[in-house]
Amino acid sequence: MSPAGAPADPYRARDFEIGEQLARLTLGMDRLFRQETEAGVRQEEEGLVPVDLSGLEPLTLRSWAEAALQLEELDEAIGGLGDTPHGKASAGKSQRSSPRPRYLGEMIGSLRTMCAWFAGQEVPFPVKVQRLLGVDSRRVPGSVLDYMKRELQGLLAGMGYRGELTSQVRAFEEDGALTEEEVVSTMRELLGEAAARTHEMVIPLPEFPSIDPVLVRDVRYTAYCDYRASKIYLNADVRFTRAALKHLAAHEAFPGHYTHLLIREHLCRQGMMPLDGALVVTDTVSSPIFEGIAEQGIHLIDWVEDDRDAAGILLARLRSACGLNAAHMIRAGQNGRRSG
Repeated sequence: MSPAGAPADPYRARDFEIGEQLARLTLGMDRLFRQETEAGVRQEEEGLVPVDLSGLEPLTLRSWAEAALQLEELDEAIGGLGDTPHGKASAGKSQRSSPRPRYLGEMIGSLRTMCAWFAGQEVPFPVKVQRLLGVDSRRVPGSVLDYMKRELQGLLAGMGYRGELTSQVRAFEEDGALTEEEVVSTMRELLGEAAARTHEMVIPLPEFPSIDPVLVRDVRYTAYCDYRASKIYLNADVRFTRAALKHLAAHEAFPGHYTHLLIREHLCRQGMMPLDGALVVTDTVSSPIFEGIAEQGIHLIDWVEDDRDAAGILLARLRSACGLNAAHMIRAGQNGRRSG
């Protein structure tokens, strides 16, 4: 199942030891988080680790200060992972050049930021974004939004939709709107095609799974992959088009989240990946990788077949960019001083 050209055994014994320690520590933080927070918000409902395929017992932690100390000790322990048969890696946390120790250092940095935040330390929103996710914490520039709007408006005009962008989008989505029955049947069909394309174009799947699309209401997401239940939950309060469902089938399942987890579980069970790879951890440097693979999924399987598909993708990205900027305005404030 390994991708062509990938090394047969990229990890050593020490990688697996560190991976298990990190996984148990992360699970301990998840348990502490669930104990200290009230249910009712999606993140709180899922905890810090919404998916655990490791089978490990969480490390017992009594406080966020204790968790931070454990993370600091583990951070020191990963220094030797960059060593090679040709000599030792350069000393110092800032000089970790090998992918594995660099990733672990960044992951531990995310978790340490969580410890500070949950312990009550003031962490401004832009700093949270940068330290937790490891991405640019600035808002999407207006020039980028304007470019996306022009591109979308041009696509929709080419399909015969006239007027202002808002009117074009409304007409585009109304024309392609599916009934609830059509949403389920169409999604089931698209999941099958996406799985076949993924198996052929991206990576052979260890098994050919069947995933059920399920409509739900009063939820705070558009779609959600429940890996263990082999279900994709779709928000029935959202108006779906076929183009939107294609994007979601690729994002949530093939070659997106479901495929990603299926492969990671297979590799961990075969002893080919350290057990920190068996966890999905919310709001860390692993999140942009997890979401990035999913967001590019429709392109990885060469599934943009017409202008309606292209418009659907661009509309989703424009809405996502606007949502990101809205989060900045709500959490950081226009002047960046307010935190939340």
